Amino acid sequence: MRRARALWGPAVVAVVAVATFLLVRGALVDDAYITLTYARNLAFDGHWGLLSDVPSNTATAPGWVLVLAAAVAVVRHPVLALGGLHVLIAVALERSLSASARRSGLPRWVGPGGALLVGLNPLLLSSVGLETSFLLLLLSLLLLTARAGRPVLFGLVAGAVVLTRMDAGVVVAVVALGVPAVTRRLHLAVLAALLVVVPWLAWSWWFLGSAVPDTLIIKTAAQRWSGWDVSNGWRWYVDLYGPSAVASFLPAAAGVLGVLVLVVLRLRRGSARTGPWIALGAGGLAHWEALSLIVVPPFHWYYGVLVGTGSVVAVAAAGALVARARQAALLRPDASRPDTSRPSGARLLLPRAAAGLGVLCAAALVAGAAAADVRQGTPWRLSAIQTNYATSAQYAVMGAALATRLDGARVASPGEIGHLAYTCDCVVDLFADRARMWPLVQERRELSPGWLQDVIDANYERFPRGTEPVATVGRLQWLTDADVRALPPDLESWPAATGHILPPGRVVLFSDG
Repeated sequence: MRRARALWGPAVVAVVAVATFLLVRGALVDDAYITLTYARNLAFDGHWGLLSDVPSNTATAPGWVLVLAAAVAVVRHPVLALGGLHVLIAVALERSLSASARRSGLPRWVGPGGALLVGLNPLLLSSVGLETSFLLLLLSLLLLTARAGRPVLFGLVAGAVVLTRMDAGVVVAVVALGVPAVTRRLHLAVLAALLVVVPWLAWSWWFLGSAVPDTLIIKTAAQRWSGWDVSNGWRWYVDLYGPSAVASFLPAAAGVLGVLVLVVLRLRRGSARTGPWIALGAGGLAHWEALSLIVVPPFHWYYGVLVGTGSVVAVAAAGALVARARQAALLRPDASRPDTSRPSGARLLLPRAAAGLGVLCAAALVAGAAAADVRQGTPWRLSAIQTNYATSAQYAVMGAALATRLDGARVASPGEIGHLAYTCDCVVDLFADRARMWPLVQERRELSPGWLQDVIDANYERFPRGTEPVATVGRLQWLTDADVRALPPDLESWPAATGHILPPGRVVLFSDG
């Protein structure tokens, strides 16, 4: 019986993970295919690049690419490998959260509840294929190692977090400094993290010409989207996607409230058992603030850490309220032996009401996320939260046609490259061709203060300067339907419209000369 109770959580989470991957597998966002293409090239050819024969360094999450490539090498199909990892990551998240809950004195359901709230979130499902779910798993392991007071294991996980997404180092720092068991032996954690991170950075610097991915330059050079950036972009998504965006961002708001609840309970009880959960929630907020300070565009997956940690902490806070109510009930006096030092029935009402409200809110968040997922369609034709020019199906058709039409030649991309690179290996831009990247590096260097110029120079010391750009025979350009009608009728074009972001349009192939 006890074993059956222990298995219900991972079983339910696994079933939901299978169902959600079947739901989204045909609607992956374009950037997910950048990762899939890198993983496929690495698994099949031992090549680190977006094009099959040109090295590049635009995989933002090298740790995730390595894991995905290992799965692709075994399964031999990138999307199928992604599906298997999607389920394994969901179950591992439930197991790690359950272990942290048990060590913190929280109810058994906190682990499955947190994993379900993360796994059903429309924004996080719209990020499948990217590193977001794997990163959240690593952050849950960071929580577990902090809760267990294991600084060396904490450092190893911290290193994996940084390799998966370097800006997530902000979360690592907040958790490390917020948990005394780690802070007291911080040197051990730092050394362990360096053992994970430094070998990759050295290899990348030597062989790829840059210790950090080139996307750091690309993304920080990008402009706001008509006044929207990470700091306020969530409002733009709510205006654009309505219920799906509300269901996506509500757990982040609940996480802020959850942190406050955990802080109050900790102060009232004098207990530090939920300290790592508080630090994790604070780390998620600090990550969002850090991205806001550097003013990057509001790509939806940039909110993944905030939304994911908020989901976990919100469920943990509900569990802490239940644990508090149970503790109060255990102190209830025996009617035959009055004891005025113990709480009366009336004094039990508040913790019970707070616990009930907390559980109700957590359940409502899960139900709201599930409803938003179903509302998007079954299966999804388009991700619930996205900013692409075209649907996944449209890019698949376009890529197959281009592969036949170009017969090994290449054309400049229309501004999005992931799915076309995956389908036809025939499009080029600065994500795929480092020679096109170098002018942007020089531009960012000239706009930087002196100390940062020195850092950029050191990072790009081995960059392959002077390399000729990949030859192209034309270019792809997205145009509105009205603009296309004004063009010569013999130009090839393909539908490219999602019903959001941009008006109805087509991607047109213009040949050079």
